[in-house]
This record gives sequence, C-alpha cells and structure tokens, in this order.
Amino acid sequence: MGALAVSSSPLGPLLLAAGARGLCWCGLCSPDPETDLAQLRRSRRAEAWLPDAGALDGVAARLQGYVTGTRRTFRVACDL
Repeated sequence: MGALAVSSSPLGPLLLAAGARGLCWCGLCSPDPETDLAQLRRSRRAEAWLPDAGALDGVAARLQGYVTGTRRTFRVACDL
C-alpha cells in the first residue's frame, strides 16, 4: 500500500507518493488531480494509494528547503 500527499512549493503543488521503501513519485500537479492519480496508478499498478500527508512530511520539508534555497542537498529513501 502506498501513501499520497500534495505539498505546496514555489513551483506549484507537488504530488508525492511513497511505496514500502520510500519516495516513488514526485511531480507537479496538473489542474485535474484525477489525471495525476491515473498516471501514478498506471506506473505503479501493484499498489493501492491512500492519502497520508503525515507519512511524507519529512520528504516534503526537504524538497521545500531545496526549492527555496535553504538546503543545497538532501537525501530521501526511494522506492523505484
């Protein structure tokens, strides 16, 4: 089962998704959230996706810091 969250950024809202081992999706949200979810489901068929902002708070904070320039580097676990 995967976790989903939408995070704000200076570039616009980001859709974040995490699988069992870490971040597996990060992309700018389209105007239609269902399009984004359909694309995610096609690329990661074996997973059920549930909204869970808390599971991705750390990733969202690191990305926010990087995009705004307060971080130069960051590490996140990935599930590719």
